Amino acid sequence: MPDTLKFDITKDDLTRFAGCGPAFVTFGETMVRDTPADSERPERTRLVHLSMAGSEYTLALGLARLGIPASYITRVPANPYGYALRNIARENGLNTEHIVWASKVDFATQSPSLRSGDFAT
Repeated sequence: MPDTLKFDITKDDLTRFAGCGPAFVTFGETMVRDTPADSERPERTRLVHLSMAGSEYTLALGLARLGIPASYITRVPANPYGYALRNIARENGLNTEHIVWASKVDFATQSPSLRSGDFAT
C-alpha cells in the first residue's frame, strides 16, 4: 500500500505563505441576518443583532483565523451592511482587497415596473 500524506494543521509550518498573497481564495455571497435583540417581533424592535452567514465567507474567515492567508471575493452594497461585512472580515485577518462595491440605486428611477406606474398594492 502506498504511503499516504499526513497533514496536521496545528503542527505544519505555514510561514512559507507569508508575503506571497492569499493561499486560499473563496468567492460567493454573504447573507446578513438581523435578529431582534430584545425578543420582540421584527417590526416592533428597535435593537437588532447582525450576523453574517455564507459558506465561502465563513470558510475564508476560519482559514484566516488559523493563520492561513485567505481572500474573499464578493460584491456588496456600499451601505452600512456592506461596510460591516468588510470590517468583520478585516478584524479576523481576511484579505478584503477584492470586495467590489455596488453603487447605490434609486429604485424609483431605475426599475422599469416603477417607471411605468405599475405599483404593487
